[in-house]
Amino acid sequence: MKKETVICFRTRPDIRHLLEKSARKEGRSVSSLIENVLCRYLEKGHELKNIDDKRRYPRKKVSVPSLINGLDENSSVPRTGIVRDISLDGLQLSIPGEYEFEIRENKACSKICIVFTLPDVQHPLTTECQPKHFNQSSDETIIGASFCDVDFASYRAIQKYVQAN
Repeated sequence: MKKETVICFRTRPDIRHLLEKSARKEGRSVSSLIENVLCRYLEKGHELKNIDDKRRYPRKKVSVPSLINGLDENSSVPRTGIVRDISLDGLQLSIPGEYEFEIRENKACSKICIVFTLPDVQHPLTTECQPKHFNQSSDETIIGASFCDVDFASYRAIQKYVQAN
């Protein structure tokens, strides 16, 4: 996902402070938070429905915390991230910019394990994913990953969530 346009705008200091506070709370950058707010606003008015999407399965926007294993070869400590959207085929993650991440040469070894919950799902979902692409900035790294292995209960919960209106 490439960011091709920079938009600058003026706002009151109290709004800027609230945006920064919300972004810290969600573990993301202010620009990522603003982009999500704008996308949700535009989706409600159906302005985004005309964008040509060639994905195999439609994605559903979400913002849920996650624990991720396998981001780097040297650490067995889970890292935190945010699942930004999800489909029947994969998901998009946002991780803090200070985390080291690269798709390794041996793609079979670059699988990551992600544990998260979805709204109205009472148990954690565990997925094994293959990172397909990523976009790094100083604030965050966005990772697009496809599912490799998902237990049946987790996949059913994802399917139910994605297909719900």
